[in-house]
Amino acid sequence: MVISPQDHKRAILRMILAVAVFACMDAGLKGLAPHYPPLEIVALRSWASLPFLLALLRYSNVSIFSVKGRWVYGFRSFTSLLMIATFIYSVGRQGLTDAYAVFMSAPLLVALLSIIVLKEKISLRRWLSIVAGLIGVLLALNPGGSELISSAGLAALATAFFYSINVLSIRALHPDDPAEAVVFWNIMGMAVMASLLAMPQWTAVRVEDAGLIGLVGTTGALAQHFLTVAFRMAPASVIAPFEYTALVWGALIDLIIFNHVPTLQVLIGAMVVTLAGLAVMTERRHLPTERPQESDASQPLP
Repeated sequence: MVISPQDHKRAILRMILAVAVFACMDAGLKGLAPHYPPLEIVALRSWASLPFLLALLRYSNVSIFSVKGRWVYGFRSFTSLLMIATFIYSVGRQGLTDAYAVFMSAPLLVALLSIIVLKEKISLRRWLSIVAGLIGVLLALNPGGSELISSAGLAALATAFFYSINVLSIRALHPDDPAEAVVFWNIMGMAVMASLLAMPQWTAVRVEDAGLIGLVGTTGALAQHFLTVAFRMAPASVIAPFEYTALVWGALIDLIIFNHVPTLQVLIGAMVVTLAGLAVMTERRHLPTERPQESDASQPLP
């Protein structure tokens, strides 16, 4: 498959749009966090996304039963559930920018896990980037300086960890599985698992939150669609760096909607993490050319 520079530009625009829509979804999650347990919010978000995904499947004429190795989908749904639940806990107790500053360490954790789990060899430059990025994480984990590490910061770090596991599990997916079916089963698995786990502490849904729940579900599914299209049009190494635009959207949403201004320490930590992550991603461009993988698009951003 020949990929033109024009395809790269369109893919980058879709990636930026996906991140912006995901940030809107995260603002909705933050709005729901004070009223419902994290697992219940994951369940509500997942069920609310399904109508959009079913419509997309019908439009794409893709069979949801065409996937292979279904045990992998159960594992990925569970790690996605943990990822979103820890993220909800985090943004319920701090600003989006604060959570993003720590979560953006995910590429560094992917590199570390690749060394540990996949026995990959990395260069000294990548090692230095990882160490620098982890220093940035430590700065962002202590935004106020009043405690060593906040529970909200640790939750954001857990989000990045579960995200990294989710990314590595992509290698176990069958390359011919349609992206639409991959996304559907990931969301469906989350919906069922989160509902069962949240049942003991289920809180009655307030009528006034129906619109916000619908917004979270729609934006989540729509952003996932844009992400899917972006990853199908260009390699991950081309578009993944634009995920860091989430920091800009997070800061704007924090300021405009939640009247929250991140501390200088968080901003410095976010800058260090971003530069380190970009350094790791940039080095990957010097590796053998990768083809865009539809399954890459199934990795859910929180």
